[in-house]
Amino acid sequence: MSKLNRIFNKDIFSHTKIRWHLGVSFLFCVFSFHVHGQGDFQDDVRVFYGNEITGSIGAYTNGFSIGARYAKRKYALEKYIFEFQAASIHHPKEIKIPADVGNRLVYGKSNSTFTFMFSYGKQLEKYSKLDKGSVAVRYIPFGGFALALEKPYYYVVDVENNLYERFDASTTTKFGKAPFHVGLDEITFVPGVFLGASINFEFSNQNMYIQALEFGANLQIYARPLEIMHENKNQMILPTLFIIYRYGKALTKR
Repeated sequence: MSKLNRIFNKDIFSHTKIRWHLGVSFLFCVFSFHVHGQGDFQDDVRVFYGNEITGSIGAYTNGFSIGARYAKRKYALEKYIFEFQAASIHHPKEIKIPADVGNRLVYGKSNSTFTFMFSYGKQLEKYSKLDKGSVAVRYIPFGGFALALEKPYYYVVDVENNLYERFDASTTTKFGKAPFHVGLDEITFVPGVFLGASINFEFSNQNMYIQALEFGANLQIYARPLEIMHENKNQMILPTLFIIYRYGKALTKR
């Protein structure tokens, strides 16, 4: 147990920082490959006033996400947006340690937690793309409903008999993490709401395709604290920062 205590005495934000830095590094690499110096005039680049559909991958301060967004034109430089995102939610105290069986496990975990976010907002274009290699800048306020999913996290406590148990501090023998399907019939849902805002930088050099990086923050509030860890402070209010890469298509011509 002393070894585990030394592990848990580490900075509780270290693993959150690692996830965040990996996500930011990957998305900045994507951005750097496509953004060129502004100023070279290009006749076939025009301001786009139509509808858009994009998919996304992202890194949050407490997890990762995938999603899809539909942007419907309202005015020339304003669109309504409708978005769905699925994201993992991790506790700052989650630290993976080696296991005797299978992949690494998280000691003291109660549930694997995910959230599904359904949002509505506006996309306000502040600066448009007018020349080769330029970037369109959009401001996006949004809000909506969230539904968190808690799937019980089981441990292997008897390898020969395939015996699985949820975390119990009095039982010190934990050989590994149980298969993901164990506990699917015990899933619980927690409703919530969220508000946020982001800045979107669209840099595609093709008229009919969209590539963008989006930086933002949101505040998620759930009906009760999400039970992620067994004996650590779980929260019902989750402030997060995020960076998202978007790729998609213009549904009408520019």
